[in-house]
Amino acid sequence: MPWKVVMPRLDPGMKTGKLIRWLKKEGELVKKGEEIATAEGEKTTFPIESPADGVLAKILVQEGEEVPVLTTLAIVAALGEEISEEEFEREAPREAVEVRASPAARRLAKDYGIDLRKVRGTGPGGRITKEDVLRYVESAGLRAEPGEEGPRVLKEIELTGKRGTIARRLTESHREIPSVTIVMRADMSRALELRRREAAEGRKFSITALVVKAAAKALEEHRELNSSVVGDKIIVYDEINVGVAVSVPDGLVVPVIRDANKKDVMQITRKIEELASKARSEEGLSPEDVSGGTFTVSNLGAEGVEIFTPIINPPQSAILGVGAIVPTPVGGETGIELRPQMALCLVFDHRVVDGVPAARFLRRVVELLENPEGLI
Repeated sequence: MPWKVVMPRLDPGMKTGKLIRWLKKEGELVKKGEEIATAEGEKTTFPIESPADGVLAKILVQEGEEVPVLTTLAIVAALGEEISEEEFEREAPREAVEVRASPAARRLAKDYGIDLRKVRGTGPGGRITKEDVLRYVESAGLRAEPGEEGPRVLKEIELTGKRGTIARRLTESHREIPSVTIVMRADMSRALELRRREAAEGRKFSITALVVKAAAKALEEHRELNSSVVGDKIIVYDEINVGVAVSVPDGLVVPVIRDANKKDVMQITRKIEELASKARSEEGLSPEDVSGGTFTVSNLGAEGVEIFTPIINPPQSAILGVGAIVPTPVGGETGIELRPQMALCLVFDHRVVDGVPAARFLRRVVELLENPEGLI
């Protein structure tokens, strides 16, 4: 009896996976549980394992192809077993490839060469309309009229893999979450002095780690922001797992610092460095590295950005944007003084929390950063 090797679904929101590399060739022996391929999902890369002992009889999906989850990638057969032609045919789950669209939408999509699976339908039951295709044409920057000459193209970037996941999740967040942004500034004088003192003792911590620790401690007191909206329920989490946005060559990943409230700043610093290095390596992050986050911190201060409004990482309810530390004139005891100020932008889901509780949470983060000794 032959066994099918399929593209796994790693989480409920995963729609597709990309076959990166085959580690075995057709006709080679394989063992049950042995890694035979590497694939890329919506958050990370992961191994594909053989479902049984035998021979890799037929490869159906080539390296570089992106396919719906549960698509048959290959066939494993017992040694000497003959396989029928039907079992060599690539299979994909019916629900993953079926597209409901109006005739006008199909004609327009054909004119523009658009894959209707990439178009979000707004008609009854998710049916794709002509207007949906026109919106996609506009958002994708395609030619205004089929056949009309446009500007010269430097390159095309497929919205697949990590880049496609980023696009899909940010669009989902922007479309479905009624977000509100509030901004406060923290005086980082004592934090910078503490950082200098600790560095002199060989214990240099990062500002990002300090913010992660402050946010985690504040979440202990303001649990409503450590939550998700699932269906018609708000799920408040017991664990405080803070994701840290990390830039990688092909996009953005958010590795997770688990139980951040129970770690000290040096432990968080080392964990961020370890995960960031892993994210930028050929190995990449594992599914465990990026799953289970309950809150996110995104720091663009190192790039000179003072204030920005990040988009919530669904299904979480809040994200904290951290800006650069900037010398800023403020009123002091002896008049106007230049003090190192850092803007903190809290973006939160208004379905989950109102403005006053959110402001109290952010005020607590500011208090902790301005009195950082308790975070070390």
